[in-house]
Amino acid sequence: MSSPATTRDDTGRPKPGPPLLESGDRLNSDEFLRRYERMPDVKKAELIEGVVYIASQLPLVYDANGHADGSAVPLLENGDTLDAEEFLRRYERMPGVKKAELVEGTVFMASPVSAFHSDPHFDLIIWLGNYRSATPKVRGSDNPTVQFGKGVVFQPDAMLTTPAAHGGKSSLNSKNYTVGSPELVAEVAMSSVGLDTGPKRKMYFKHGVAEYVLWRVEDEAIDWWTLRDGQYVAVEPDPADGLHKSVVYPGLWLDKPAMLRGDMAAVLAALQLGLASPGHAEFAAKLRESARI
Repeated sequence: MSSPATTRDDTGRPKPGPPLLESGDRLNSDEFLRRYERMPDVKKAELIEGVVYIASQLPLVYDANGHADGSAVPLLENGDTLDAEEFLRRYERMPGVKKAELVEGTVFMASPVSAFHSDPHFDLIIWLGNYRSATPKVRGSDNPTVQFGKGVVFQPDAMLTTPAAHGGKSSLNSKNYTVGSPELVAEVAMSSVGLDTGPKRKMYFKHGVAEYVLWRVEDEAIDWWTLRDGQYVAVEPDPADGLHKSVVYPGLWLDKPAMLRGDMAAVLAALQLGLASPGHAEFAAKLRESARI
């Protein structure tokens, strides 16, 4: 697939070029055509009621006589309407597909990942991974498969959860997929910003995800919402030090400007302040105690 020319800033970090089409984008027809015309390897993309659908281009399964095997499990296609069981049945036989999600019963399949997405993703993992390493019983996951009921299977870029056995709302099923509501999910949005700020945000709210962190790369912004009084409200910076601080995970502190400019030393320094706080010490002690019960 074609990709935009890569330009870099003074620190060597890639600057976003013109975005590519992404399934789930919400666009007008002019912008849809502008992006589609610069992706010659994409054979079929459609704009339906303002939402982009890109057809899967994986090969069919054929029998020994060279005929399409009608008994084979169908492949996932963008825009399919499925329940979670059928979605997972198809997804599990498509090992070449790195990310597919079922959002309120509709299939969304991601485009190939560029450095504009993967670099911020890596930095989020560093931040969350350091918190997880200092916090007993909290699970950290990169691109996990998570199931909410029959109509939703999603795959956030990163996630923190507290297992139900230690006071959380999720657990692992027989296939080691997460079932239930994670405490925190994090997404990086390049051209998928329409999906991440619209249907997925509504989905996370509806299913009780306590906190949602969204890095909008092109906008050079990070949103952080927490579930409070039946609605998502923005996590505001602490007036005392300007840091954003998790409500659900005490000690998970973020220096947003440092994260946005790629200064991970400053990001980790702010996190260390959180990990040294009394709130984190109390939270960690409770988790250790729950493990002994």
